[in-house]
Amino acid sequence: MQLLRPHPGTRGRTLAAEELLLLAPMDDDADTALTRALDAGGFEFERRGPLMDLGCVDQSLPALSALLTGRIPPALQSRVKGTMASAAEADADLSAALLRAEPLPVFFEQVEVAWARAALEDGWLFSVFQPIVEARTGSIFAYESLIRAQPPGTDDVIGAGQLIHACQRLNLYHQLDQRARVTAIRSAAALALGETRLFVNFSPRAIYDPAVCLRGTMAAAEQHGVSMGQLVFEVQDLDQVESRERLCCVLDHYRGKGAGIALDHVDGSLSSLEYLAELLPDYVKIDQTLTSAAATSRGGRRRLEAVAELARRLGVRVVASGVEDFDQMHAAMECRADYLQGYLIARPASPPEPMRPEVLRLLLAA
Repeated sequence: MQLLRPHPGTRGRTLAAEELLLLAPMDDDADTALTRALDAGGFEFERRGPLMDLGCVDQSLPALSALLTGRIPPALQSRVKGTMASAAEADADLSAALLRAEPLPVFFEQVEVAWARAALEDGWLFSVFQPIVEARTGSIFAYESLIRAQPPGTDDVIGAGQLIHACQRLNLYHQLDQRARVTAIRSAAALALGETRLFVNFSPRAIYDPAVCLRGTMAAAEQHGVSMGQLVFEVQDLDQVESRERLCCVLDHYRGKGAGIALDHVDGSLSSLEYLAELLPDYVKIDQTLTSAAATSRGGRRRLEAVAELARRLGVRVVASGVEDFDQMHAAMECRADYLQGYLIARPASPPEPMRPEVLRLLLAA
């Protein structure tokens, strides 16, 4: 198994110092293989009924992971389970520890991403903002908020992709989704972004009850003086939507509170066009791949024109995202995109970066 490396700055803080590593072989063959591997690596352990207590091994976890996954045959690795427990819990009730134990490969991967719990609970999260500008005037129409994390006392910044992966492995994705929205509102208010619209990403698969999941977002908006009318919820992960009917209910709930809706990653595929026609968002964000293709091929240009034309007929405004060079910007403008977003305009930052002067001059001259 290939393990994910802990993010720089998280090693040594992954686990509480008093936590013990408990391993549970599920049969005699697994017990024998585990015992031989631990002996070969010089790891001492104490037997606690069916469990092997290795004590506090936080700093040794990478070496232990390599040892066990290297010496225990793959067929037996799933028959050894691992968990962490406090010393008090281990002394009082081993049954609770056994209930949450995971097979060895899963356990080690979860340990490697355990820093994500601290990211959610200990104030590591912050937002960066990327401007969305009007194609006709170059004025800033909105900012998209993007989540980041920074371990205390370090210069390391953890990107959204790594955060999402870690939280998915720990079944914390819906908590990340909720806290990212609250963080976006709080950060925007702290930067005094005024009444500019704020695009906030959300994943429908993280919403189990829109009334409950929106409660924290609404409270944060009220606390920081951000109206619901300023918020635009940007739908992610369309390919993982299990029920379109349920998604429509979630979006209707948000609309009922005054928020706008944006459909992200529309690439001209049949499924993305079906979502556009069925959901009727306020904004459609053209996927970066289509923006790029429109600048390099006739087929890409025709697909972008077709998406933009359908959006106009439906009364949906078009955001060309992923604009990274002037050819892409011109292609988007020629296809009559309403708004532009991408590294050519400005990179995500906190506070937001100003628009590049040469881009503004071209927009004003168009």
